[in-house]
Amino acid sequence: MFGLVPLIAGILNGLGGSTDDTRVEDSTMLSPIQIYGPKNLRGLVRTVLRATYTHLLGRYVVHELHFPGDQVPGYENVTALHPNEIHGMNIQQTSPGLWEGFIRDADTGITVSAGEIQHSIPSLGFVVQEGEFPGKLTSEMVKTYTTHIKTYGLPLNILSRIQTGETITLPGGEVLSPPPTRPGRKIVILGDTSDPSKLIPLSQDATVVVHEATNAYIPELDAGMTYEMVKERTVSRGHSTPQMAGQFAREVAAKTLLLNHFSARYADDGEPSSGKKALLREGHENAVMAQIRDLAKMEFDGTVVCARDLWTWEILG
Repeated sequence: MFGLVPLIAGILNGLGGSTDDTRVEDSTMLSPIQIYGPKNLRGLVRTVLRATYTHLLGRYVVHELHFPGDQVPGYENVTALHPNEIHGMNIQQTSPGLWEGFIRDADTGITVSAGEIQHSIPSLGFVVQEGEFPGKLTSEMVKTYTTHIKTYGLPLNILSRIQTGETITLPGGEVLSPPPTRPGRKIVILGDTSDPSKLIPLSQDATVVVHEATNAYIPELDAGMTYEMVKERTVSRGHSTPQMAGQFAREVAAKTLLLNHFSARYADDGEPSSGKKALLREGHENAVMAQIRDLAKMEFDGTVVCARDLWTWEILG
């Protein structure tokens, strides 16, 4: 949360103390940035923007996901809005521990849900689900449908209409149905946590799970310790081991597990990354990071990759 306001200022060209920029008036016509987070986030953003005299070229809105028993913060007064702020929603849970589908984009079919995850403070994990995609016509379907279409002297572009999901009824009553739809990608992004189990129902068949692995049992670094001792210490601080991350990925039948949030005691001895952006690839890790990866693979037989700052992972369907 600490880095959110500088990010907003960067996106909306924060003007610092300047108020005479002629673009300020025009910026009110732009679509606002939508921000979702826990209670008090709205007040944090508002306070930092005011304290730093930051004027933005654009608008923003903060929607807060409230936990059961959360009281509406005392700062919630429409008259107290920042000049660039639009009043946001307070979103309540749809079932115990979950905020299901609080974003539903009709154009893309994307939905976003959230769930409580265990940490030393109230924390959230998020599930981003793409809408379904049209299925692909098999060669056998193309062959059969083409025969029917030619029988009636109809244009072959009917195949394109079927491919996009349209059902065609031919003059003779034959029904040419589209192939079954394909599920969209599902991305599960967890914050700091020692137990994200409340999100298991919404995370099934995840394409990618992003899960922390703060501490690992590395014999050469943990003399006199055992895995159980390391795990107990890690959980007591609200964090996870690589094995715990692997267990979650296995329980939700994920395809790929991306590990992040490593303790600073683990040196990244992989390919030099200073000032460099690149695609992550499976098996890029060396030394201690390779050990962390392999610990997670003890519990999960899918793809496991240790994330790196500024690097990206291509999410395939």
